[in-house]
Amino acid sequence: MVDPVSGGPGVGPFDSRKKFRELIEPPGSSISDDTLKNVPFFPSMGAHAVKKYFTPKWEEFTSYRELEDVLEAGLTATVRTTSLQLKVLGKFQTRMQEHQQALEGLQPAVDSMRMAYEQLQANLRESDSNVLQLTKQLDNANAVRKVAAEALEATNIEKRCLQSEYESREMEAQLL
Repeated sequence: MVDPVSGGPGVGPFDSRKKFRELIEPPGSSISDDTLKNVPFFPSMGAHAVKKYFTPKWEEFTSYRELEDVLEAGLTATVRTTSLQLKVLGKFQTRMQEHQQALEGLQPAVDSMRMAYEQLQANLRESDSNVLQLTKQLDNANAVRKVAAEALEATNIEKRCLQSEYESREMEAQLL
């Protein structure tokens, strides 16, 4: 018989019969090694596999009680496996509920962050508007400054002209 886990003969730490016996043998009962010597499956296959495997060969058992013990052991293994699966599923569901509650707990913070982001966006739009207004005011002020500078230049030219005229008249007056 080849062990399905190790690929070798049915001996060693991966011996399926040994594992089968450890997991399903009820306390106080004894399943003979002869009974288990041809069991090519693990207990996770359940009682239906035990029944399917042993039903055509029931005559190999020395008593009906031995067959009943093997079937009961397979059923016990199925119950244990199912119970373990239910426990794992229960823990998984509990974890999922915890995660769901954590996500629900984070929702107010997410909403608050969303509101803060929207407020920041509104402030940025208002700032952009203010910058545009200030830029227009600065352009207007630069235009006024330029006009004032041109007016000042014109005034300076006029002043120089008047100064020159005054100096010329003064020279004329001195010559006369």
